[in-house]
Amino acid sequence: MRRLESKEVVPNGPGNTCFRKDAPEGAAAAMAEWAGANKEEKKKPRRRSWTKAARAVVEEARERLEARRWDGAEPRVLVGLYAVLHESVYGVEPTEVLGDAFPGACSAAGKLTREVGDVARVVEFLRWTWSRERRREKARAPGEGFRIGWRLQFCARSLLTDWKVDVVRSARPNPTAGGAKR
Repeated sequence: MRRLESKEVVPNGPGNTCFRKDAPEGAAAAMAEWAGANKEEKKKPRRRSWTKAARAVVEEARERLEARRWDGAEPRVLVGLYAVLHESVYGVEPTEVLGDAFPGACSAAGKLTREVGDVARVVEFLRWTWSRERRREKARAPGEGFRIGWRLQFCARSLLTDWKVDVVRSARPNPTAGGAKR
């Protein structure tokens, strides 16, 4: 192993000019400034809570639901409608949507609206979903089944496909209706 001579300069070591007592004037101050020693402590920005905004959206959705007025509704109002319907079927509010998941749910609702093409059709899809879920919830034994979360409602396309199939089926004439013979 090689020994260092006292005249050798080691980066970030005692021989470095920034740490020597006889360093050029201002070098220590420049190093301290670079390292952040003289900077004031910055306050961390408060993390935004989405609860207040989400609750306002839920109230707007309740008002629109009562008036049956959905023209001009933004995707965030669809998330509010989801929360209202969730609470009416299950008896509890979807706390994840009323908290940190609110922006994600709004984004997913916007994507669904663009895919379906119209807010009124998305509202119809929500109505269909929750009418079906209300029937299923009544028939379920306690502790069985799952709930419809915001990801299933707005992201998963299987539920959307079920709705589209039901729309097509309901448009077809029923072959057994009207006394058709077998």
